[in-house]
Amino acid sequence: TDVASRDQEIEQLKAKLELLISKGSESDSSADSLIAVLQERLAELEKEKEHSDQALRTEIQNLRDQLADQERRFEEILNKLQASGS
Repeated sequence: TDVASRDQEIEQLKAKLELLISKGSESDSSADSLIAVLQERLAELEKEKEHSDQALRTEIQNLRDQLADQERRFEEILNKLQASGS
C-alpha cells in the first residue's frame, strides 16, 4: 500500500506540475515557488521509489538463492535416501 500511495502521489504531483508549467507564461513568484517545491518533492519520491525497487530486487534475489539452496539440500537428502534404500 505504501508503494501504491507513493506512486499515486508521484502521478498527482506530475499532473500538478504539468498544469503549473503550462500556465508558466502567466506565472508569478508564488507559482514559481510552488513549481520548485513540486519538482523537489517529485524528485524525492522518485528517489525513494528507486531505492525501494532496488531493495525489493535484492530481497527477491536473496529468496531465489535460498530456494535454490533448499532445493539442492533436498536433492542431496533424496539421493542419500535412495542410495540407502537400494
